[in-house]
Amino acid sequence: MAVFGKSGSLALLQRVRNQDFRTPDELEGLLTRIDLYTDLKAAEIAWMAGHPRREVRQFGRRKLLALSDRQQGIVELLFGELEGKTDAIGTEILELASRIDAGAVYRALGRRLASRQPEQRLAGLALIAAHADWRDYLAPLKTALRDPDVRIRLKVVQVLCTDPAMAAVRLLLRRLLYDEDEEVRRLVIGALAQHPEPDLVEPFLERLPLEGAREQAQMIRALTRLARDPAARIQERLLPLLADENAQVRDAAVKLLREIPDRREVIRSYVRFTHGLAHWLRERSYAMFLQIGADVLEPVLALMEDPDPDIRVGAMMLATKSRSERAIGGLRRCLVTSPEWWVRVLAVECLASFPEPEVIALLTKQVENADLRPAVVSALGKMKRSRTLPALLPCLGDAQTTVRMMALDALAELRFPEVADAVARVALSDEDHAVREKAELILEGLGSVGTSRLEAVREMQERRERERISHIVLELEMENPTLETALWSGRRAAS
Repeated sequence: MAVFGKSGSLALLQRVRNQDFRTPDELEGLLTRIDLYTDLKAAEIAWMAGHPRREVRQFGRRKLLALSDRQQGIVELLFGELEGKTDAIGTEILELASRIDAGAVYRALGRRLASRQPEQRLAGLALIAAHADWRDYLAPLKTALRDPDVRIRLKVVQVLCTDPAMAAVRLLLRRLLYDEDEEVRRLVIGALAQHPEPDLVEPFLERLPLEGAREQAQMIRALTRLARDPAARIQERLLPLLADENAQVRDAAVKLLREIPDRREVIRSYVRFTHGLAHWLRERSYAMFLQIGADVLEPVLALMEDPDPDIRVGAMMLATKSRSERAIGGLRRCLVTSPEWWVRVLAVECLASFPEPEVIALLTKQVENADLRPAVVSALGKMKRSRTLPALLPCLGDAQTTVRMMALDALAELRFPEVADAVARVALSDEDHAVREKAELILEGLGSVGTSRLEAVREMQERRERERISHIVLELEMENPTLETALWSGRRAAS
């Protein structure tokens, strides 16, 4: 039973609600008198939770919490007071409702988010966003991310982006990197970039050429942080991108590889990666990789002495693509010291890119090595230098047909008299018909210096053919004297 009459409590409540008081002391007195009533109902004081005066809200909070064990429906009453309130007061109301009955709050918000009216759904999201423990509502937020209304999705993203450090939140945000709405992607990229993880490398690099300058800068900063962290092993994700068909992706991969402090390990990983690439992809990736910086050559040269032959070969090819003469010393060591024949062959091929006198002298010595001779002849031919003649000309008489053919190819563009003379001898005297035919073609391609030799070769060939026929006829006549009369008769008739 109330201490005073019911009408008295209602009158006091009405005065407070209408702010019918002049001073804080007068308000305090009114609240003190209201506090004496023991039969207040939640419906009579729920409005206090949203009153403009803090003292009133605190009073109402205390009274509603005291009534929560005895009266039902308080949460619904508080939800009714949210309309038109400021965000700060709305947050207080929602926190109070959650303290009274968190389950009821969850259900009430769920009903709003499931409403067919977009405004109701937005209102539900606004309540979650204002709640200090909005992370408790990840399930309905996840559902709202599938909402067809972009405003709903954008509001959810705004809520999620306030705590991108939370693992469950980051998982949801990563799925939105490909959202069709530009503003959604902008918010997601900004949030995820604050807490970069290795799993972001590939999607960030994929989105890099497709987003605006601001988002690109955010992704580059995030990826740079990852590149400096050895635990992220970012090079394993970046190296395949050096051969990507998108130039912007390749450029971004180069920029990030520059940030990795252990340059030698990067190069080792790169060499392993390129081992199984198709030739054209490998060539593209070489060009990109060498853009990492001038200091890339030192670790490359060091890897040319690696115990793993595959690493040595990859380092040789990369050093060759650099076009730096500093690579010659490492290639020489690989040629002279590598126990594997195929590594030495590749060293010869790489040295062909450096037509320096010292390299020509080195390869000339290797012509004596039968195992390396075909590779050496090919390498000297690629150099197209007169200095190679002392090594190439003797190879025209090599016992191996393949070597003789390769020597002809190597001499094809060297228009010197001694070359034309040597090729002419091959055209006349080589035992292999295919080699002789090739020699004639080489003479045709040598221009004026080869033309006169080719004419002399053909005259000699015709003379030899006539002599061969005459010899055959003579043998036939000697074996069969009666044939001589017939042959003479045939000759007279022909004349």
